[in-house]
Amino acid sequence: TGQPIPDAPDIHQSADPALGFRIGARHIFSPIFGLELNLGYSRATQHFTNVPSVGSVPVYSHSKPFTIDYVVSVPHTFFGIQPFALAGAGLISYNISSYTATPPGVPSLPVRPKKVPVFEYGLGADFHPGILPPFMALRVQYRGLLGHAPDYLLPYLRTSNVINIAEPQVGLAFKF
Repeated sequence: TGQPIPDAPDIHQSADPALGFRIGARHIFSPIFGLELNLGYSRATQHFTNVPSVGSVPVYSHSKPFTIDYVVSVPHTFFGIQPFALAGAGLISYNISSYTATPPGVPSLPVRPKKVPVFEYGLGADFHPGILPPFMALRVQYRGLLGHAPDYLLPYLRTSNVINIAEPQVGLAFKF
């Protein structure tokens, strides 16, 4: 919730859960430490309620996060499991597909991407089962992104809230 206009009711903002993907490259430069670059994509539909003179406004968009992380890995596997932790920073670009309403007297603004700086943190583990080749691992991880809620550069949707985007992930890791 937030209040973009003084003495107006608080605007409530919520997001739809959505599937997405993330692709990354990790370079381990010592037995423990490494760097990781990530690029992702997901739908990011936002719902704004209590918008003055409009009521409810859905904003259909998609997000493209780009992050750089510092990774700390346990140098040995335990029963085929190698845990890691990460922290880093980046940007999320929120691109509007469409939105349905503007308050009366407010001109429709051009649709522009909103870039939000974020802090990323996470924990995970690579699992090396015997059925996969030695250069592959099953990766299970949780990532969180902390940043400001998107307002899409539309002043009447600004809530100035800090949000935490939870990203549980499962995938394959390839070792080169």
